[in-house]
Amino acid sequence: TSGGLTGTTGLTGATPLDLPYDITRADLGRLRNVVGRDVSGQLATKGTASGTAETVLLAGTATVDQFAMAGVEALTTSGQYEATVPTATPANMRATVTGEATFVELFDQAVQTANGSVTYDAGRIELDVALSRDPTVSGRLAGNLTLDVEARKVGFDSLTVNFQNAGWKLVPGK
Repeated sequence: TSGGLTGTTGLTGATPLDLPYDITRADLGRLRNVVGRDVSGQLATKGTASGTAETVLLAGTATVDQFAMAGVEALTTSGQYEATVPTATPANMRATVTGEATFVELFDQAVQTANGSVTYDAGRIELDVALSRDPTVSGRLAGNLTLDVEARKVGFDSLTVNFQNAGWKLVPGK
């Protein structure tokens, strides 16, 4: 990992935090123990950490090259992010990522581009992503999921997949 960090920080309470950062290279393979599975790719990000030691606000841009994890691969991914992280309970953070991925493979299916947004809010995930296989074939993936970090499980509250004139919608169990 390489990069730079400058600014001021407060270590307790409401003391202001202002830290611009520029990470030029971070190996995503180091996240294996955090996510519980193999992951690869190279991350670069530039942004600002602000707020206080109790609540950190992150905002910036990022690119990931040669991402691969659990049946998903992307040659290049880029986007903008904003996150509000309560440091005592990081699982309760709120984050939004908006971006685009190119030359994507989703479970052995090729997708030329994917662009949209994903929001995480204290264990709830909302996604809305447009997919394009080529200029004549496009679709959309949208849904609401629940993430249980401790159990490493994802629950699907709703999921809709549309491609051209065909659609599929998850019907929640009763």
